[in-house]
Amino acid sequence: MEHQDQRIPKSLACSNCLRRKEQCICDKIEVLKNHTKVVVLQHPQEQLKQFNSAKLLTMSLAESALVVGLSWQNHRAVLGENEQPGDWGVLHLKAGNEGGKPLEIFRKGKEKVDAAPLKGIIILDGSWKQAKTLWWRNSWLLRLNRVSLNPAHPSLRNQVRADKLSTLEAAALALRLLGEPATLADRLLEQYQSLIIKPSGH
Repeated sequence: MEHQDQRIPKSLACSNCLRRKEQCICDKIEVLKNHTKVVVLQHPQEQLKQFNSAKLLTMSLAESALVVGLSWQNHRAVLGENEQPGDWGVLHLKAGNEGGKPLEIFRKGKEKVDAAPLKGIIILDGSWKQAKTLWWRNSWLLRLNRVSLNPAHPSLRNQVRADKLSTLEAAALALRLLGEPATLADRLLEQYQSLIIKPSGH
């Protein structure tokens, strides 16, 4: 869900946080306790993007994982052998549906009005073209609940479209609407602003 931006040369990047070595954020990140797990499926070309927020997101959340690749055999290959697809959602943003509900959960094309709390969410990280590639190459995602967001506020940084969010911002909004404390979402956004956006001069 990230806007296209410049790649950081691998030789100049911290091997852990993937920021430029002189902008390493490893010792500045506050780890936050979350109950709804977050798994980010990241397109390989996004790893060293200047404004990519996926690494910061997963370093900031205690219950999270970043998985880089293009395709996986099934949900178990990503989530674990004992996980059930009905307990998880895959996140996506609505296309300019202003005035709609902030969050809707769909199962096989129908809204789940009385949905039980989700165990976790999957987020596809990449440009919109890359996210579509991840979606179509992993048909097992269709077995998960679809968590649809309708953001009321613009991104902290410029996007291709005004109604789009960075991966971290989308995760923060989703977690807030799924019942996580508002303070957790606020702190995620504060770290994104201070550790990635401002140092990069954006």
